[in-house]
Amino acid sequence: MRATRRGMLAAAAAKNSLFLDTFTDANGTLLQNHTSDSGHTWSKRNPPITTNNEIQDGYVRQATNLANAYYGVNGVAQQSGQKLVAEAEVILTGPASVYVCFAGTNSSPGFSYSAGSWYYVVWFDLVSQRFVWWKNINGASSALVEQLAAPVAGQTFEIRRSGNDYTVYFNGVSFGTRNAVSDGVGTGGEFGLSLHGNSTADAKINRMFIEAI
Repeated sequence: MRATRRGMLAAAAAKNSLFLDTFTDANGTLLQNHTSDSGHTWSKRNPPITTNNEIQDGYVRQATNLANAYYGVNGVAQQSGQKLVAEAEVILTGPASVYVCFAGTNSSPGFSYSAGSWYYVVWFDLVSQRFVWWKNINGASSALVEQLAAPVAGQTFEIRRSGNDYTVYFNGVSFGTRNAVSDGVGTGGEFGLSLHGNSTADAKINRMFIEAI
């Protein structure tokens, strides 16, 4: 049987990846019940949110309209000299957006809007066609970088860490470097995602991986 391009890309990434997920599982599998290609699991990080993300046709997507559950990868410690790449699609029209979360000082409550949570988030919103990099400090969010960005067939987020500095690329374009300590975010957290959409808009991620730079 001839290997698919997706399968070949996954195999190539797996050789150097500290974490890899091609979201291959039975349709309808909730993300918290899914195991990645590299053997890692996901956990919801913002209880008591009741919405979920699920696997569907090799993607992870929102299981319910306007899902806002945030998930973290278990067992992958952040280190200098790593990069996180997320390949996403935002399709159709409506309030769909893709969030990639990283850094932070703890995993409980983790990625949430509640007090006691510190982290960065980069996201793309289909309606306003803008890329935003913001931080959440103890439950209060503020934008650090905001720029118009036209959608393409597949959105690619890449976050690189060097020391305490994080550089973010969106579709191959750098959106600057921030120091997590200076921003008060911290560097001892994890990586995660959140997907938002509705019946006429869909936000999906088809691959995420973390590897050494």
